[in-house]
Amino acid sequence: MEWGVLSFYCLILFLFVLHLFKIFNKMKSKVKESTSNIELIEAVEFVKDVFGDIQEQAAMSSTLLNLNIQDSFSKMINDSISNPLRTSFSALKSIESLILEQLNSYVVGFLVSHKDIINNAFQFKNNGGLIHYTNTLKNDSLLIKEPILNFLSQYERSAYASRFPIVIQDIPSELADDLSHEIKLGKLELVF
Repeated sequence: MEWGVLSFYCLILFLFVLHLFKIFNKMKSKVKESTSNIELIEAVEFVKDVFGDIQEQAAMSSTLLNLNIQDSFSKMINDSISNPLRTSFSALKSIESLILEQLNSYVVGFLVSHKDIINNAFQFKNNGGLIHYTNTLKNDSLLIKEPILNFLSQYERSAYASRFPIVIQDIPSELADDLSHEIKLGKLELVF
């Protein structure tokens, strides 16, 4: 199979994955242990609509190309065929960005659900794929740290831990005030 055609198929796969992430974001407020049949039907209908939109864009592009007019959709396809490596890396970067966004939401959700033991939580920005948080605990004891250690231990056993590491570090409460300078510099963001 020619690289350009393979790149085009990768682009279509990327568009599909991108829209799946949009589905997950739309439905994350409804997350439960298992997906109900109604939620699954909604997800399938959404995917069907997305592919309907892509089919409509492709039909419009085809019509315009017959008139020697190139629109953004046909340009995107042409670019993916002409430079498959750049398209593949761009798709990979976009997918990784979406995964990091999902993982950050996952960590924030965990931290917020443990406000009973955490005073403040901060997220480090621009860490090149490292998901890094620091927090101050209400009581600095091993028993208090146990839920955080269990969370990290469980994540470390997952398939994505080596590619997307998560760090949650505890700092003494008296150092939290010193972080305001880092926040002003944009290196750190207050979660709560």
